[in-house]
Amino acid sequence: MAVATKTATKVQLLTTQEVADLLRVSTRTVQNWIKRGQVPYLELPGGEYRLPLAGLLDSLRGTFDLAAALADLDAASVGVSEDEIAAALGE
Repeated sequence: MAVATKTATKVQLLTTQEVADLLRVSTRTVQNWIKRGQVPYLELPGGEYRLPLAGLLDSLRGTFDLAAALADLDAASVGVSEDEIAAALGE
C-alpha cells in the first residue's frame, strides 16, 4: 500500500485498490461508493478512478480521526525511504 508519505504537502490521489487496502474493504465496495457518489473521485480517460485522500477523509464519519493518524505517520516518516516504509508494512 503506497499511501503513507507527505499527505500534507501535496494532493494524494489513491487508486481504488489503495483505498480498499487503507479502509480494509473490497475494491468492489469502493467502486459502489463511487457509483453512488458517496466519495469524491476523478475518472481518468481510460475509465480508472483516483480518489483524493483529503476528500476521502472528509467523506468518512465516526469517532476515529484517520486524518490525524495519517499526519502522525507522515511526521514520523520524515527521512524514511519508501522502501523502508514498504518493508515495515511487510510488502
